Amino acid sequence: MKNTFKAIAFVLFVGLTAHLYAQKTWLEIGDMPDLVKTLPAPPQFGSEQFMTDKAYYDWGVMVRKTDSARCAQAMRDAIYSIETICREFGPLCGIEMSRTATPELFGFLDTAIATADLICKKPKQLYNRTRPYVYYSTATLAPGDEEVLRNNGSYPSGHSILGMTSALLLAELFPDSSDAILERGYRFGENRIVCNYHWHSDVMAGFLASSQAVARLHACPQFERALQRAKNEIVYIKKRMQTKH
Repeated sequence: MKNTFKAIAFVLFVGLTAHLYAQKTWLEIGDMPDLVKTLPAPPQFGSEQFMTDKAYYDWGVMVRKTDSARCAQAMRDAIYSIETICREFGPLCGIEMSRTATPELFGFLDTAIATADLICKKPKQLYNRTRPYVYYSTATLAPGDEEVLRNNGSYPSGHSILGMTSALLLAELFPDSSDAILERGYRFGENRIVCNYHWHSDVMAGFLASSQAVARLHACPQFERALQRAKNEIVYIKKRMQTKH
């Protein structure tokens, strides 16, 4: 009976706190670190630094020709959404992650990612870097996104920020699985090279941007409260899983 009351209380708690995620972001663009000041500009096309980007571009061409499994993963990662994060990272965390199964965790990630994404707005507009598929007039693994992203600057990679920010937060929430989570976060960003949407330097800048965004989020009281609610939900779910077994 006690467990039943606990379960009911938890459901009510989730319902009462769900409205807290109606606010899409916890911060404004001006509150985030300025990547124009904290990161270097992207390499100029044809420069010595650009040769690394070219080498990784060639690597991506090779992967698209020889590694169907990696291509399939890259195509899944190309769908920019929290649902993608839940699907790809959930098995590594050992729980089902979704809007219904983990509403607090889902809402936390959704708002945290939306806030972290603000960090890339200014450099994308300032540099307006040409994407590799446009530069070389080649195809991508996600052709449905080509037109909408054609004039959207590639530096830094927003998908890399999505994947690595999620990985950093989930590694904190699931420390026992942190190595696998962080490795998947790296591959999530690297898959943008495989998809032919980003240069290597775009992805690396996205990773650095993620660390800056997460550091800033930890100074936000709303973030910290939401993080604690997500932790409480995870503890509850793990206890329930142990009881079933």
